[in-house]
Amino acid sequence: MQLGGNDPASCAKAALAVAKRGYTEINLNCGCPSDRVSGKGEFGASLMLKPTVVKNVMGAIREILDKNGFANVETSVFFLI
Repeated sequence: MQLGGNDPASCAKAALAVAKRGYTEINLNCGCPSDRVSGKGEFGASLMLKPTVVKNVMGAIREILDKNGFANVETSVFFLI
């Protein structure tokens, strides 16, 4: 499942929800160049310029998954180059 966002708490909540539904891979979209995504939404490709945000979001996702018994769920960052 691919998530898009820049808020650690809401991305973590979404990751937990999809893990509970059986998804075993979750990635954060840092590559979508669409204006609707990387412009207004400030996620997708715009996250390439915000490595601290990516680190915080991925940390929150990993923490909530580990805390709730989903340590086996693979997490990754998706970049479109």
